[in-house]
Amino acid sequence: MIITLKDIYTGKLNRYRVSLTTDHSASHYGQPVMVFRRDGHIVDIFNWLLGTGRVAKFESPEERVQYEKWIRSFPPAGTVVGE
Repeated sequence: MIITLKDIYTGKLNRYRVSLTTDHSASHYGQPVMVFRRDGHIVDIFNWLLGTGRVAKFESPEERVQYEKWIRSFPPAGTVVGE
């Protein structure tokens, strides 16, 4: 999946390749976590909200399903665009 996050210091919009996985130490009880592919660090809800995170591209239908499960785990922020 490709996401965009805004740098909170410069305002620059950056693109990143990420994966959603349950095979990470930050994952609990089968809940997927978003992981930067370049270094394995997670994108937590604070990074997502402060960086006004957006999905630029899903690389598979399964990614969209995992993303919806991930974002819904953060109410009230857990809404999916288009609902």
